[in-house]
Amino acid sequence: MGRFRTAETDPRKAFLSMGAWTGLVLGALMSAPVFGQSTHEPLPEPASPELLRVRTLVQANVLGLAERIMEEQGPPQLPDGAWLNWERQLWALYRAKKRWRKLVLRVREIPPAFPASIHREAEREAIDAYNALGQGGDARRLLRRHLLSPELTEQEKITLRRKVIESYLVDGRLHDANAAARVFQSDYRPQDRDWLLLAGTVALRSGNPSEAVNLLAPLDDPAARVLTLWSRLKEGGVRPEEVLERAERMRQDETYRALERPLLAVMATAADAADLPRRVSDLLEQYLGAADSAYREDNLGIPQHGVGDLMESYAAMARSRANAEGYLTGEEQDWDIFARLLPAEDDVMRRGVWAHIGIHSNDPASRTQALDQWVNAALDGGRWTLVPLLFGEDAPLGPLLISPDTALRLSNAALESGDIHLAAEANANVSTPPAGMTLDEWLLYTGRISIIAGRYGQGTERLRQWIMANPRLTPEQTDRVLQPIFELQIVGQHEPAIELLELIDARSPGGKFVREIAFWIAESYDALGQHMKAADYFLFSAMQKANGFDQWGISARYRAADALLEGNFFADAKTIFQNLLKHSKDENRISALRQKLQRIWLLESSLAGGRKDVPEG
Repeated sequence: MGRFRTAETDPRKAFLSMGAWTGLVLGALMSAPVFGQSTHEPLPEPASPELLRVRTLVQANVLGLAERIMEEQGPPQLPDGAWLNWERQLWALYRAKKRWRKLVLRVREIPPAFPASIHREAEREAIDAYNALGQGGDARRLLRRHLLSPELTEQEKITLRRKVIESYLVDGRLHDANAAARVFQSDYRPQDRDWLLLAGTVALRSGNPSEAVNLLAPLDDPAARVLTLWSRLKEGGVRPEEVLERAERMRQDETYRALERPLLAVMATAADAADLPRRVSDLLEQYLGAADSAYREDNLGIPQHGVGDLMESYAAMARSRANAEGYLTGEEQDWDIFARLLPAEDDVMRRGVWAHIGIHSNDPASRTQALDQWVNAALDGGRWTLVPLLFGEDAPLGPLLISPDTALRLSNAALESGDIHLAAEANANVSTPPAGMTLDEWLLYTGRISIIAGRYGQGTERLRQWIMANPRLTPEQTDRVLQPIFELQIVGQHEPAIELLELIDARSPGGKFVREIAFWIAESYDALGQHMKAADYFLFSAMQKANGFDQWGISARYRAADALLEGNFFADAKTIFQNLLKHSKDENRISALRQKLQRIWLLESSLAGGRKDVPEG
């Protein structure tokens, strides 16, 4: 059990905040939350229509838009009930999204002249945020001031003293946390659930698991049972094998769903204590790949495990099995054969052996092959979500250098789960197509994925290679390559879009594509503020059919005139709008064109420095 690093080795990360954690324990801040109510005093006046609209967004779980709208409103010169309602809603939103730094900064923006009651309420939000950020000292700085306030009620004093204990845990000051907890227990003798969980965590992290068991004994809920099981393992009161059995039964129980990661952390440590290296690796893979739970294991005093623990468990597992089979470290070819001969269902062992070879091999080719096999084994076992954790410049397995076939498998798996960034990363270092795909298909496929993932340079280069490899494009090819270019335009990448569109234009099959490509080039020039070039391409697009007065041509002429107007080419813009007016029968279009012409006359008058009569439309 001593092999794993514990939370105490990184005290700043060891305790998120018992205040924030208690909110999770009580069921607040869960998915699709509604933060219309506050734990503070009743709202001073009914919510404004604007605040009601924000709450509708929150109810719909559209939290990003709600946050952006609320942040646009700063503090007024004098506080009123509507402003306080607004701020409380924003604070709740920050808590739900764990935007602790934003919460602290928002509190700091409150003007000093505002009433002390508002500052007290805001600073108590900041205390929880500081604890969540691992800044216990900053939390205590505010706590000391609040505890000295003559207006403090007894209940407020109790709450703040508990937060002091939390701040000591955040900073890893276990002696101070333990001392403060004992004084608090002596002063109030509390028996409420939140206190017993906090006191149990203090005792456990202070090296007193038996005391933690006694403190938690009155509680009968999932979080307390998991923490008790961990404490019993630490004190040696339950065999590791029994801990594994109990924890596995808990995992099968729906009431423990929110405790998945803490349970896996307990089980991995128990498996290590039971000397079950393969089980350790399996559990750590599950732990690292699990989604964040409502409960953080470090909130419960349970150690967090990292990628380094998984690498150590791989090595222990591989050595244990391979030594039993007579293989020695350094005999890479034998290890490779050994891994390939393992049964398909033993994918954890295979991954451990491949990782061991990949880390320790002195032969680059052997290393690359082993890590390629690791990714394939991860795909076989459904553990491919670990790839971003284990591969990368600073990750234990290094850059993701895999074969084209493996890259396609990984990319497809990532796309199916909606992880576009991993899909792009899978293809980033692959220059040749996988089996069953031509180079053209591969370049277009990877180019589009790269663009969607925000790797615009890489995506543009792949598309450029694809276009240059095709001296003449068929209509089908042209349609296919235009789609990712439209996506470049959507995200404002207009210069590479123009470059690619011009390359396509020189290779297109002609016909309708001539005017369409000219129109898309014009749109990008217009977005770049190059209105003269935009008007040129819009008009070229318009004039390719029916003298520019078919439906497409009318739209392109209108866009050309708008571009000329933006570029202060008033005479040319007026000519196009007047020609469009002559060919228009729709009353709405006629009205819009007259308004454009009136605007031009007004602008001409303004530039001329004197008033001109504006003709009637």
